[in-house]
Amino acid sequence: MTMTYDPRRVTLAVFGQNITGFGQSMISVTPNSDLLSHSSGAQGDQATTVIADRSGILEFTLQQNSPVIATLMEFINLADSTGEWPSGACTIKDPSAPILPIMKNCQLMKRPDFQRGSDQSDVTFQLFIGDLSYIGQKAVGSQIANAVVQASTIFNAFKALKDVFK
Repeated sequence: MTMTYDPRRVTLAVFGQNITGFGQSMISVTPNSDLLSHSSGAQGDQATTVIADRSGILEFTLQQNSPVIATLMEFINLADSTGEWPSGACTIKDPSAPILPIMKNCQLMKRPDFQRGSDQSDVTFQLFIGDLSYIGQKAVGSQIANAVVQASTIFNAFKALKDVFK
């Protein structure tokens, strides 16, 4: 089955804030390191090292008139005033994607550049991702199904417990 890509159905949430008003390049997620490193010795010996770094960069562009820019700037202002950078999960949902990135411990990296001219320009935000992994859409569906079964089991247990105390 082939899914049709529709950029209007792609959603991004940063620190629980739904992001709207995307610019041209929209969203990119880039791992900071490869998964493996290969090296060869002088005598032809080879070694493979598993890279433990699972960090990455989340970058997205917003149109300069997106109201979300003010909210994201408030996160930066809060960090400036308290000295503590907010950190949290970021989520991307794309019904047409076979995999989705799981992004934990995200932090805003820098203030965005602003340009003003005769045309509207994009504003680019970058976030550091402390823990980046991927999950298949089918796995997401099965996890939701498992959660529903668990919730139903808990509900039935509470219902039975309520009947005991009648």
